[in-house]
Amino acid sequence: MKKISNLLKLDFMIIKPYITFIHLFIFLAVTLYTSYSNASPISSIILILMFTMLYASYPFAIVDQNGVDSLYTIFGLNKKDVIKGRYAFLLAINILGATIGIAISFILSMIFKTEFILKEVLIITISTILALSTTQFIQYPILFKNGYLKSKATPYLPFAIVGLIVISGELLFKDQTLIFINKVTQFFVFNPILGAFGVLIIWLVLLFISYRTSYKYYIRREF
Repeated sequence: MKKISNLLKLDFMIIKPYITFIHLFIFLAVTLYTSYSNASPISSIILILMFTMLYASYPFAIVDQNGVDSLYTIFGLNKKDVIKGRYAFLLAINILGATIGIAISFILSMIFKTEFILKEVLIITISTILALSTTQFIQYPILFKNGYLKSKATPYLPFAIVGLIVISGELLFKDQTLIFINKVTQFFVFNPILGAFGVLIIWLVLLFISYRTSYKYYIRREF
C-alpha cells in the first residue's frame, strides 16, 4: 500500500508542472461560459470531469518521453506496483475533478439562484465518473502495452468512438434514442438499488479486465 501511495504522489509530482495557470483559466472559463449559457450549474460537474480526464494519460506521456520507467526500480517499485499506482491515480483525479466540479456547481447555483439538489448532483457525478472511467479502462491497456509515444493517437480512439456513437445515435435514430434513454431512466427511477448494483458490477468487471490486460502487456515490456 505504501508503494502505491508513493507512486501516486510521484505521478502527481510528474504532472504538476503541466497544470499551468493558463490551462486552469481556460478550463474554468469554458465551464463558466457553458454553465451560464445553458443556465445549468450542474453541467459544470461534467465539464470539469472531462477536463481532469485529459490528465489521465499525462504520467504515461511524461514517463515515456523521459525514460522514467527504468528508474522505478530505484524507488523499489516493480511493474505490478506501477500498474496499481496508475489505476489509483486514475481514481484519484476523478475524485478530485468531482470535488472541484461539485464545489463550482454549488457556487453557480447560488449565483443563478437555482436549487442545489444534492441527490441529483451525486447521481450525475457518479454516472459521469463511471462513464468516463470506463472509456479510460480501454485506454490504459493500450498505453501500458506500447507506451505513449508509440501509441500516438490510438489511446484517444475510445473517446472518438464513444463520441461518434452518441452523435450518430442522435442524428440517425433520434426518436429511438430518446425512447431508449427514457426507458433506462424509468428503470433507474423505479429500481434505483437494482440499477445501481448492476452498473457497479459491470464497472467492476470492466475494471478487472482492464487491469489484468494492462498487467499482461506491461509485465512483458522491457526497458
